[in-house]
Amino acid sequence: MAQCIAFSPESQFIASGGDLNQIKIWHRNGSLLTTLAENDAIFTDVAFSPDGQLLASCSGDSTIKLWKYNSKDGVERQSTQTFVADNGVVSHMAWSSDSMFFASSGMDTTVKLWSREGQWITTLLDRVWFCLASGDRTNMGVF
Repeated sequence: MAQCIAFSPESQFIASGGDLNQIKIWHRNGSLLTTLAENDAIFTDVAFSPDGQLLASCSGDSTIKLWKYNSKDGVERQSTQTFVADNGVVSHMAWSSDSMFFASSGMDTTVKLWSREGQWITTLLDRVWFCLASGDRTNMGVF
């Protein structure tokens, strides 16, 4: 079952992740392009960077993965970077509108800010249950 979905910036592709520990990349016409199966736990969120160069995923094993993406070929089958993000399930993520940063939230009730290269910058808040980003990713709310 799909737990998370995201459209690519140009709306050609859809990424879905879920309880099979896989991310599937679909063309919007419904055809399956590839399956990314590189995880030991459920994928909880996926997000394309607004500049269309990266797909980020987070999961129940405390990791975030970054995958190279382009609008012609889709997503590379091998992640370019994997790092431990939280002390538990990483549940949500959102990109900044300039694609230079992303934020993650997790079951450890924090929001963490990261560079697009995966470098941790700071922990923004404690006691956060989830975060939401606007459709154009210019605003983020944490609750």
